[in-house]
Amino acid sequence: MTQSLEKRNLLRTGAFLGTSLLAWKLLSYRSQEAWFLGYSFPYLVFLIASLGGLIFVLVLLVRLGPQGGYVLVGMALSALLCAGMIELSFHAYAFLRPGYQVVFLQPDRFVGWKQVPNLRWTWTGVYFAAFDFSVPIVTNALGFRDLDRKVGKPQGVVRIALLGDSLVEALQVPLDRTAGRVLERKLNARPGTRHPRYEVLNFGISNFSVGQYLLTWERYARPFAPDEVFIYVSAIQMMRTVSRYEFGGFESTRNRQLWVRPLFRLEGDRLIAEPARDFEAFVEMQKGLVSGEFHGTRMRKREVGFVLGRAPDFLRERLRIIERMLSARGRRPSPMLLDDETVRINLHVIGALNESVRRSGGRLTLVDAVVYHGGQEVLARTLERFCRERGIGYVPLSDSLLAENKRGNRTWWNHDGHFNEAGNETFAEAMVRWVLQGGDAAEASRSRAHHGL
Repeated sequence: MTQSLEKRNLLRTGAFLGTSLLAWKLLSYRSQEAWFLGYSFPYLVFLIASLGGLIFVLVLLVRLGPQGGYVLVGMALSALLCAGMIELSFHAYAFLRPGYQVVFLQPDRFVGWKQVPNLRWTWTGVYFAAFDFSVPIVTNALGFRDLDRKVGKPQGVVRIALLGDSLVEALQVPLDRTAGRVLERKLNARPGTRHPRYEVLNFGISNFSVGQYLLTWERYARPFAPDEVFIYVSAIQMMRTVSRYEFGGFESTRNRQLWVRPLFRLEGDRLIAEPARDFEAFVEMQKGLVSGEFHGTRMRKREVGFVLGRAPDFLRERLRIIERMLSARGRRPSPMLLDDETVRINLHVIGALNESVRRSGGRLTLVDAVVYHGGQEVLARTLERFCRERGIGYVPLSDSLLAENKRGNRTWWNHDGHFNEAGNETFAEAMVRWVLQGGDAAEASRSRAHHGL
């Protein structure tokens, strides 16, 4: 009896010390991107769940002693069986809807990178399976996700150019459902014949900066003589203007930091362009990747591997989506901040782009999605004021997107932060209103009134 009591006390002491040590290790960790009490939002959720589990184990061992250990072993075996079934189901899903790994971006000396010309491939996102979409992609001869267009503008045609990053590129939806194609279709579907025919050219490329918009305009878009030029702007594209390194979408730079993005800086009030210094290394690394791991191709099925081993990464991504849902309801957990110098550089870039578009006989319009993507309202107001002072068109897209989400029409995919078909439709509708109203400077206030914002 005494020996049994001693064993029980020893077990309780060991359980208490073990759980206390684990709890201390969990609590002492501090996240690099703190959100509350030094923890990031995903880690705080993980911390609460872990502490709850430790308390449950401690109570079970204290109350039941050795029998509690048997209960825990049984629970562990049941959990392993469930985990095995979940793992098998993921593999079955990946077999039916495979994910693809694609090297669809290639180095470009003038703009940094763009899509491979005349390439056919399938985009399923960044996961091992196609959870949200599986979209066949075809690029044109210039390396953009658009139709092949003649450089010479046909008579009676009004051309619109869209400059942006992946939100304009829109790999997540079929070509006919992208904002550019929806815009073109809606403008040309108006009743009557006394209006011009429209062509909308898409020059969006994944991970582009506002600075790269200017370079793309000068090198690729300006020869097509667009009458209207829309640029998609939020804090993330402005931040990239001064960021050398890029990892998203680049299979060939994933294991090494390379300066692959052309940058801009200011000397006084003079805008200076800086070419990417690691361009040649970028070229060689991608050649090695395509000829090596991809065996001369640019697309292969993603390896499924041990799915549950990637559960922490998946959890972080899901929590990021939850943060995005909170943002769409007007509760913004962590706004993206830009320093004054970054904002100043971007305003100079936009000003230079505006002057170049005007000299070419076109008109520039800024599509503002700052607040929608987590930026501060003060930045949106700065952009609006700058556009008004410089005679640049201004479309408050955040208002339209947030209004759609408040009405229950989600504008992004479940597992992907990019626009779904509803998001592309909303984007296109905002541009349609601007074009049909002649780019009236009062459009911003009318749009806010229309959406009740």
